[in-house]
Amino acid sequence: MIAGSKRFWLLLHLAIPAIIVSCKPERDYWLMAKSEFSDKDYLGAIIELNCLLETDSLNDSALVLRAGSFHKIGKDEKALQDLKMAVEINPSNSQARLENARLIAADNPYSALLLLQGITEKTGRIASDALIEQGRIHYFADRFSESLNDFTAAIDADSSYALAWYYRGLMRSSFFDRDGSSGKKIFAFFDFDKSLCDFTKAVELQPDFADAWFQRAMVYFNMFDGVNGLKDANKAIALEPAYSYYYLGRAHYYRENAERTKALNDYNKAISLFDKDPNAYEERAVLYDSLGKTDLANKDRKTAFELKAQQEMDKKK
Repeated sequence: MIAGSKRFWLLLHLAIPAIIVSCKPERDYWLMAKSEFSDKDYLGAIIELNCLLETDSLNDSALVLRAGSFHKIGKDEKALQDLKMAVEINPSNSQARLENARLIAADNPYSALLLLQGITEKTGRIASDALIEQGRIHYFADRFSESLNDFTAAIDADSSYALAWYYRGLMRSSFFDRDGSSGKKIFAFFDFDKSLCDFTKAVELQPDFADAWFQRAMVYFNMFDGVNGLKDANKAIALEPAYSYYYLGRAHYYRENAERTKALNDYNKAISLFDKDPNAYEERAVLYDSLGKTDLANKDRKTAFELKAQQEMDKKK
């Protein structure tokens, strides 16, 4: 592992592209960087990769790994610089193009789609990842049929990839309540039987995939199968007990089935984990109404209103 003195200098000079450390020629920086990245020691990985790139500045694989490390510590601008350089050095580096597309997709979806071209025609995991990203871009552009086709193609590219099955399951269970006269979405799949199959495949391939379990729980609830829905919701919470959203989903089921004490416990837990979600307070307010606790319900609605107002202010900054 990296010595403490080096880590101090990294923290001090993280804004500087070239971090001054004592690099030793005999050290296997690539192997060490991969090991530290795997151990989630992203700062250590960056130091190792800086040393490697001092002597091999055209190493596109090292640039991609350093970009991934920068992304993990919230330095996306630096990550993007590395990825652009990696693509310039080696335009056929599919991983560099994919990670570049992921970083720019929200602000520049067209350029992201151009970067994904060529990768999506391949097979295997990299092609599946590229098709998933393309499907996400199409989804946020309201091109839903194309998005569904992308996720199906991702499965065809790598049928052992749980994430591909998961995303198709999400699409198949999606619905929107908007209409054309208002310019809002008018799309719906709402195909619970098929989405159930997709989520089942996802958890079979990756049993620790908490959100796949949770999404299957939501499908079961919508199919009025509370027994299996609760089993899956409990499984998701067991896998990720610090994720507030899972408690909200289970609380909603409890509330709708008049299990008010359990519902309240879950709402309280969700809010204790994340107290900035206005939806949590609105949902708990509905429960308080059913319990005749009007003052508490009104207090929660007030909190929800204030949180929403703050969110709108934050968007304008």
